[in-house]
Amino acid sequence: MKKSYERIGIIILVLIFLGIVLRMLLPLLYAGDTYSYYPHMFGGMMFPMGMIGMGIFWVLVVLGIIWFITKQPLNQSNNELSNLKKRLANGEISLEEYENIKKKINEV
Repeated sequence: MKKSYERIGIIILVLIFLGIVLRMLLPLLYAGDTYSYYPHMFGGMMFPMGMIGMGIFWVLVVLGIIWFITKQPLNQSNNELSNLKKRLANGEISLEEYENIKKKINEV
């Protein structure tokens, strides 16, 4: 399930990047045209949609930063628990030690 979230995050970042590149290349398409001002958002009629789009963009950026920061500790504790389960399965630790260490990991 975590991998699907990572894929969604990567897809969103790629789409944002492609949008930025397209926005930068759009004026070049109309550079040789006799129309001196390229048709930017239908002559300004789409101004409110641009504001909403920018708001959505910044919300996605903030959520992406929060997601990136918070995913690190979650993966670390899951790795510790999986390592602990492997040690129990291999017989390196007893069941009592497993329970004690598991409680300590969950407290942190």
